[in-house]
Amino acid sequence: MDMLEPPSPPPTSLIKPSMSYSAKKEKLLKAWEAIRSKMLHTHIEEMSPATTCCVLCHSTVDNIIHCDTCGPNAFYCDLCCNQIHKPMLFHRPKKWNVGLIFTYTCRLYK
Repeated sequence: MDMLEPPSPPPTSLIKPSMSYSAKKEKLLKAWEAIRSKMLHTHIEEMSPATTCCVLCHSTVDNIIHCDTCGPNAFYCDLCCNQIHKPMLFHRPKKWNVGLIFTYTCRLYK
């Protein structure tokens, strides 16, 4: 083989046909659909509160309130959350209610 000659192409029997763009996307979509519901369920479980016990008064409530700004273990009942967040206007606590998280508005004036 001369150094100036271009290399010969591989035999056509060794070349694997590549998938088209749309076929690749269809395969990716089917793979995602297979795991989507499990990932969603896992994400909801991760967002659920670690405890239903208030860190201040130690009462157990179903609709626990969590404040990320206060810290990772800041879980409050309604009364304690309103009490502690009166001077903290920029905290945004969230209330866990029947598997969903809602932004909780503190009652500042009582």
